[in-house]
Amino acid sequence: MYSRSLDLYIEFLDSFSGIPGKVVAPEIERVISDPKLTSTEKQSIILSRRGQGQFRENLVKLWGSCSISGYTDFRLLVASHIKPWSKSDNYERIDKYNGLLILPTYDKLFDLGFIGFNPNGNICVSKELDNPEALNILPNIKIVTHKYHYQYLEYHLEHVFKS
Repeated sequence: MYSRSLDLYIEFLDSFSGIPGKVVAPEIERVISDPKLTSTEKQSIILSRRGQGQFRENLVKLWGSCSISGYTDFRLLVASHIKPWSKSDNYERIDKYNGLLILPTYDKLFDLGFIGFNPNGNICVSKELDNPEALNILPNIKIVTHKYHYQYLEYHLEHVFKS
């Protein structure tokens, strides 16, 4: 059942690529061809890349609102990976502790390395970000972290954050 669903999803993606037999993103192609993953795991990972599926649902359950601001309209919140999807292994791609549920502005700032969080949840603001106060990025912002977030937050600070 799941295998057929995955095949149909791949066909759907192919319809956008313009090249028969090629999937839109090479990262997704690697997931599909990974023999260690079940069809269900492949489907979950692919959907998480599209900002859908179980990853987002798990973040909604974990955070309950925007991880940073507390905003609660889930329609406006983005399921954002802490350690970038392209740098994560397949487990990390679907691990709820590798995610923040945040508003799009925060998502962009986080993905570009203008903000980060230390393992205690305290915000780190890059010196490269001009006028952070205009974006409501204040030095007292703190998120609630779990010990399982630490490795991801540390990765982000070391490899993504612009110190």
